[in-house]
Amino acid sequence: MNHLLRSIAPIAEPGWELLDEEARERLTVALAARKLVDFSGSLGWDHSATSLRRTDSVAETPAEGVAAVQRRVLPLVELRSDFSVARDELRDAERGAEDIDLEGLDESARRIACAENVAVFHGFEQAGIVGITEASTQSSIALSDDFDAYPGHVAKAVELLRRQGIGGPYGLALGPDG
Repeated sequence: MNHLLRSIAPIAEPGWELLDEEARERLTVALAARKLVDFSGSLGWDHSATSLRRTDSVAETPAEGVAAVQRRVLPLVELRSDFSVARDELRDAERGAEDIDLEGLDESARRIACAENVAVFHGFEQAGIVGITEASTQSSIALSDDFDAYPGHVAKAVELLRRQGIGGPYGLALGPDG
């Protein structure tokens, strides 16, 4: 599938390479949540859901004496953010210019990364995503305002995870204040 219609776009291959590289660089740094959760991808355009390896009973079946279960899946969500880059900028890049204005792409990548991080950390209810903070509220360690106490808080959290049978490796995510 040629979802970007690259073959008919008025952009030469070096322009696409520049856009791909710039987007990859911006996203790799900004996608903080992927460093803390198990993540597999990209799985391609044909992959539309991830199996939860569970089933739910179907209340009514088409025939008496027959039971039915339906597999539970987590549908994938595609995040999109439109942007534009002047063709003159891409042509200048092909000529070797290094000060290419890719602000539109950079801002779009920032928005995508922000949306993904929020969805992973805090959830995205409309898409059926439960965030880390919601999933982990049953057992949490309160942080104090004393940053010197953080190692102790982390040690308590690791001990709590181990007692609940959750093996490492572990990761720590702090907001801007931490």
